[in-house]
Amino acid sequence: MAVKSYRLRNELIELVKPPAGKSYAITTIMVCNNSSTNSASFDLHIAGAGDPIADGQTDGNATKIINNLSLAPEETFTFDTEKIVLAEGDRVEIFAQPGGQDDPSGLAGKNMLTDLGASISYLEV
Repeated sequence: MAVKSYRLRNELIELVKPPAGKSYAITTIMVCNNSSTNSASFDLHIAGAGDPIADGQTDGNATKIINNLSLAPEETFTFDTEKIVLAEGDRVEIFAQPGGQDDPSGLAGKNMLTDLGASISYLEV
């Protein structure tokens, strides 16, 4: 079993994508709002190999399984009752907002750090 954890940004982040010849079963996805004062939201996508991810302009909206879920300060969302098997090239991606104020890159809005953290647990099948 493997676990990956991420500090979410105001951009699409690929949480996991099986490499050539591998398949992964997703066991748990957790998203935590680490702020004690600010709400934040996220979208979660599961896409087949080569499928586009939603950008508001394309048919990629079919990949969105969680749409703009708002997390109150210090709240955690757990996605663990559904089991998902990803084949080679399939992927799980997440987009969070709003952008925080502590991004060292100084970029206005895009790619800004948020108060959300995400962890994904998976195993090879």
